[in-house]
Amino acid sequence: MGGYNRLIVNKKKLIIKPLDGSFGRGIRIVTPEDGDADMMLKSYSGGFIAEEVIQQDEQMAQLHPESVNTLRIHTLQNNGIVEVFHPYIRIGRGKSVVDNAGGGGVFTSCNPETGEVLTVVDEYCHSFTKHPDNGFPLVGFRVPCWKEAFDFARQLALANQDVHYAGWDLALTKDGWVLVEGNPRAQMIFQISEGKGCKNELIEICNRLGIYDIGL
Repeated sequence: MGGYNRLIVNKKKLIIKPLDGSFGRGIRIVTPEDGDADMMLKSYSGGFIAEEVIQQDEQMAQLHPESVNTLRIHTLQNNGIVEVFHPYIRIGRGKSVVDNAGGGGVFTSCNPETGEVLTVVDEYCHSFTKHPDNGFPLVGFRVPCWKEAFDFARQLALANQDVHYAGWDLALTKDGWVLVEGNPRAQMIFQISEGKGCKNELIEICNRLGIYDIGL
């Protein structure tokens, strides 16, 4: 684990994610004072991923400065053709460093053409127009570099064409969009923020792509 020790010394701050975790649980930011790799392994018996902390663009940071607020974009691809659907923002709350809804965050629906936030909810179907902690006006906010995010998601979808469905978590930095992670079993919680199901739409997309056995 010498690589971890060198990384933490060079970067001064890392974000740690347990390999066996989900919904943002167990994710935290560590510094050299938090111990070396052996100590981290004891804390994360199932192993962990250590990554450089992303410095998000100021426009996205104003939504909730404590967390990296990501854009989730879903893609379906088959035979090199990609469909992008139902993008939405995930926004942290309180002192949390994660934006996951399962970790207490809120999430939106967005106009797919403009990136404008239309609705904001949490997993308990509470609705908001402003951030419930800092009061930032969320409804009406427009996600910057919207078209570039869609283009990036399409590139990611084509990087491994054995993966036909994924939810991509993208963070906006001063240099553009970067990939946080790809989720091959991404939940479609945008159905909560949009207030409607997507089964029929999903079937139509799959039919256009020539994917017929999807178990719906």
